Amino acid sequence: MSDSNIKKSIELYNEGLAFGKKKDFKSAEELYLKAIELNSEFFQAHYNLGNIKKNSGKLNEAINYFQKSIEIKSDFINGYYNLGNTLKMLGKLDEAKKNFDKVLELNPKLEEAKENLQMIIYQKKIALFLRQRKKEKLNIDFKKKFSNNPFITHRNPGKDLIN
Repeated sequence: MSDSNIKKSIELYNEGLAFGKKKDFKSAEELYLKAIELNSEFFQAHYNLGNIKKNSGKLNEAINYFQKSIEIKSDFINGYYNLGNTLKMLGKLDEAKKNFDKVLELNPKLEEAKENLQMIIYQKKIALFLRQRKKEKLNIDFKKKFSNNPFITHRNPGKDLIN
């Protein structure tokens, strides 16, 4: 990659930042993509594209960009953090937890990551509780539905066989 490509990609990236500040995310996205065309290792451009996609509800696309940013720069805390948040939004709590764990490995004092880990633990407990309640309700509904049915027995049918 030439120095001129790197310089041009930085210029495009900075223009994208300016459009992003003006809330013109379509233009910002186009400029980040052009910057990546010139410099595929531009992890910040990948990261900002991830944020644009996340904020527009395109969570799976956001995940791809966040993953690319940390693939390029393996100690990029913001990439792990926003990847974790996006995975959490999709309900992929175990994967989200791994990313917040990585954030804390890189910066043990980051309170936001600690709070997100606590939230994941809480969400998993709620999900377990709801699954148990649903199962209990199904059991109760089944018993109500079939308790007065004379054709359903609770005996071992082998005992009543006639030889």
